[in-house]
Amino acid sequence: MSHAAKIQLPTKLVFQTVNNINIVKPGKSDQCWAAEIPCTPDIPQNIQLRIPEQGIRGGFRVKISETKEAETKNNF
Repeated sequence: MSHAAKIQLPTKLVFQTVNNINIVKPGKSDQCWAAEIPCTPDIPQNIQLRIPEQGIRGGFRVKISETKEAETKNNF
């Protein structure tokens, strides 16, 4: 008799879209287990795709405000 491990999922999942990224959040805990990716217990509101054409495969980066971006460009 085989005793294959069961895939564990959080009891409740919350689906949220932030900056055109569909993100999964465990609803009652801080663990994603086998939930689809990207999954995180804390969804940052300033996240964006590094290379949008590649989707999540292209990676993520923190979106800086337009004010900070302008200040950075003016300093160089």
